[in-house]
Amino acid sequence: MPDLNAVTLTSPALVAGELYEKIIYDPQHTAPHETFEVLNGNMDGGNWKANEELPAWGWQYGSFAQGKWYGFDQHEFVYARQLGGGGKQGQEISERAVLAQHTSNIFLPWPASVVLFGVQGFFQQDATVWDNKAAHGGPFPEFWDYRIEFGGSVFPGLYGRLPHARTTDHLATDGVDPGYATEARWRYVSKFGMVKNVPKGHTRVRMSLWAGVFAPDIAKAKVAIPTGGVWVLALR
Repeated sequence: MPDLNAVTLTSPALVAGELYEKIIYDPQHTAPHETFEVLNGNMDGGNWKANEELPAWGWQYGSFAQGKWYGFDQHEFVYARQLGGGGKQGQEISERAVLAQHTSNIFLPWPASVVLFGVQGFFQQDATVWDNKAAHGGPFPEFWDYRIEFGGSVFPGLYGRLPHARTTDHLATDGVDPGYATEARWRYVSKFGMVKNVPKGHTRVRMSLWAGVFAPDIAKAKVAIPTGGVWVLALR
């Protein structure tokens, strides 16, 4: 373990700048080996092997890359009556349902040159194609759309739709139960993206849903999400 040099403070008061410069670590003014940074191993030749190769154990965990996985196996439900409808697409986040288990706040302890992130989940959606035989001007398909954001920005490649899962020859206004959804129409979604030059600090991965469902089906239609997760990998 290297020795720390004696420190003489010039001010009787606690001055943050002086404490950082002479004791903790101020890379702009003080050599790292003269401060507490030396306790992290520093880059002194004495901490290296004879052939000047730095061993893996010489690096602090998370110095160059950090990753997280936030997974869940508990059902989350989103009901169409919580949102709009009529086959329209909600643009504003205030019009959408933010998925609690597919949203995560993350902290980057250093500026990242690249951040890779992704979302996975199994979606069991209620959505109907009304007037499937086009007897009344149809067919009229319903859908749900999902959107994934990073740091408040929307990426075109991270948008998609959950299609209809059942069909009926009736109209939505006939009051006829369209029946059960076809399980083969349910979707497993796996999306990922990449962002460059992300600053140090807090940021967020967020997924949201919108219901393009017609009344009166909107009173009962829902999406059930039994499993999924969010992952993030930041490279310094």
